[in-house]
Amino acid sequence: MKKFALFFTVFLFFAFLAAEDVKTGEYDFGDITVTLFEEREPEPEPEPEPEKEPEKEENQSCGCDVSREPDKKPEKFFFQASAGVLTGINFNLAANFDFGFLVFHSPAGNNLYLGFETDFRYAMKNWMVDDRDDYNIFEIPFQAHLTVDFKNKNPFVPYLSMWFSLGAELLLESEADSPRDSKKFKGARAAVAWGTGLNLVLKNGVVFKTGLEGYKGMYPVLLFALGYRF
Repeated sequence: MKKFALFFTVFLFFAFLAAEDVKTGEYDFGDITVTLFEEREPEPEPEPEPEKEPEKEENQSCGCDVSREPDKKPEKFFFQASAGVLTGINFNLAANFDFGFLVFHSPAGNNLYLGFETDFRYAMKNWMVDDRDDYNIFEIPFQAHLTVDFKNKNPFVPYLSMWFSLGAELLLESEADSPRDSKKFKGARAAVAWGTGLNLVLKNGVVFKTGLEGYKGMYPVLLFALGYRF
């Protein structure tokens, strides 16, 4: 009789489960304890993460993107032409031509060029060193030229350039005793030629040239010129 009652109880319990949803938990039926567990749907498999693009290598010292700043090789040769004035003890018009060949390039981006230069200068009058009222002189120097380009962080002025030159020049002089007299050619002679200064090399190749040049090989005059580096 006891077994029959137990069987009947279990039968009613499963009939109850079929009729409605039953909460999970434990249920006591006399000598039997039934534990119900909530059926769970299988969890979806995780989708694979998209592959990340390799990060660009950055320079740890400056925090800059190395891939965007490739090491640009310097020009092995440059030609620079400029025109300007020489002023100080007199006023000269000048045309300058520089030629440079690359002999050294440092990892920091600095460049050393060796070459030569030639100028054509015309002086109309010398107020401080000549007593003549009317005086003309042509100077044609030929000089060895050294240029050092220092890499600059300014993107608009990528290089600051120091230059030095030394050589000889040909002087062609003419003078007159008064403005009404015809000019007399005094002849040609040689003199020492020298110069030093600073160039601002702009991004587009334009060069602003400044410095000191030797007039007649002796008197320093200021140079201001504007040119282009090819």
